[in-house]
Amino acid sequence: MKIVSWRPRRWASCLALVPLIVGLGGCLQFGWDRLSRKVPSAVIELLEHAPLAEDTAALEAIGDGERAAFGESGRQTLKFLVRRFRQAGLQPMGQDGYLQAVDVDRIVTVDAELDLAGWHARAGDELVIWSQRPLRRLERAAPSVVFVGFGVTAPERGRDDYHGLDLRGRVALVWLGDPDRPVLSELSGEKAAADGGSMPPSPWSWYAQWRYKVAEAARHGAAGVILVHDQRQVGVDWEDGRRRFPAVRLQLHRPVGTAEASPPSSVDFVALVPAAAGEHLLREASIRPSRALEAARDPRFLGRVLELPIEVTIDSEVGRSRSFNVVGEIPGRYDADQSVVIAADWDGGRAGAQACAGLLALAEAFHSLAQEPARSVEFVAVTLGTSHRLGAERYAHRPPRAMAECAAAFVLDGAETKTCALASRELLEVLKAAAQVDQHETGDGCADRTWPRSAALAFARRGVPSVVVGSGLQDLRMVLRAGYRLAQSKGGPRWEPDSPFRFCPRSNW
Repeated sequence: MKIVSWRPRRWASCLALVPLIVGLGGCLQFGWDRLSRKVPSAVIELLEHAPLAEDTAALEAIGDGERAAFGESGRQTLKFLVRRFRQAGLQPMGQDGYLQAVDVDRIVTVDAELDLAGWHARAGDELVIWSQRPLRRLERAAPSVVFVGFGVTAPERGRDDYHGLDLRGRVALVWLGDPDRPVLSELSGEKAAADGGSMPPSPWSWYAQWRYKVAEAARHGAAGVILVHDQRQVGVDWEDGRRRFPAVRLQLHRPVGTAEASPPSSVDFVALVPAAAGEHLLREASIRPSRALEAARDPRFLGRVLELPIEVTIDSEVGRSRSFNVVGEIPGRYDADQSVVIAADWDGGRAGAQACAGLLALAEAFHSLAQEPARSVEFVAVTLGTSHRLGAERYAHRPPRAMAECAAAFVLDGAETKTCALASRELLEVLKAAAQVDQHETGDGCADRTWPRSAALAFARRGVPSVVVGSGLQDLRMVLRAGYRLAQSKGGPRWEPDSPFRFCPRSNW
């Protein structure tokens, strides 16, 4: 065997190549730290001359200003958006060109009966109830109810109302409201009057949303959920509260046996009952309601199984409909798998038209850049946004690329909307820095009545720091600068330690 020895001069030759190899390695790593994060002035000028008024007027003209997700007005809106996405130079990302299908089940309760250990009611004045299964008739009987207080699992708060409980085949009894918020009687009369009798703002009131409570119960295997409407907790009376639940329920169609249906994403039924019904169940189990609710506010609260029977029968009208998201992108120059998302609802009234016009203007501005951003920039016009967020939910659960690789999501709303970041101070700081260039004021924190209805929540639930912004020209300049900065940067904004979305699935930045 021949042994080859290295002479010193050959070592010297190899060492001489090290700086070159390191330099090439820097190029292969894209040198992101040296990328400009400042939007060229020519692109800003292009944004300022975007046809915002024309696009808004064109969208408002469809369906007399009310663009429904289904029917002829929906088809016309989709045709307009696809054409404008193509004109803006976006690459299609849907299963069918720019279109991403959103299949929904339409469920209407025709008649229903509920018996809670002797408390009996039919659907109507004392009971709001619907099935989350697309079945014409649902009959369920459960041997026991599980009182889970406010039904909150919040690691950042150090509480788990479901700890040690087995809800499989059982029904969760949940009080509406947030355990960290004071009851209405604890507010001063002056403060309550100023709030119009509603609860005071809560920075992270996601846990007060009924959708959260149902989803959390489903995650723990519950067969059904009984939501207790207590005016002292939610600040509105029963009549006002029950009217907020529409007669027609729309929900994403989830085929049995698919990844979306496991773990459980829905329960068999959801019932909204007045406080008297919930208190009746507690008394039947020899529990004083006032003490039970006081204990439920404690982070150390542990739920309890109530050996009380429950029976429910629901007759429904069931149908299925399909709408579409419109999705396009500017592929990233260096890392196309990472992204920044800019989204807007396309159905609805004037606010939706303004938001979509702003989305198109931003798409054209990003496309006019001399070079593509380092990361991809995705533009999404989502359907079924008004009070449902179903288009955004579908996009977030079936994204063209993993949500774990998304740095942030900017969700455009009407021109008068105030900026609202969902629990990410770093994202808000990025926006503020972008706004200071034009001396534009941004909001600070989160407005209770803005984000629960916004598509931003769908992205936040997938672990993506999100923000709701307006669609005025100053807002669009702010999003352009902030979005470009993130698209030219590594990593991304992080959640605050007390964020309810901090433990959502996401890669470590």
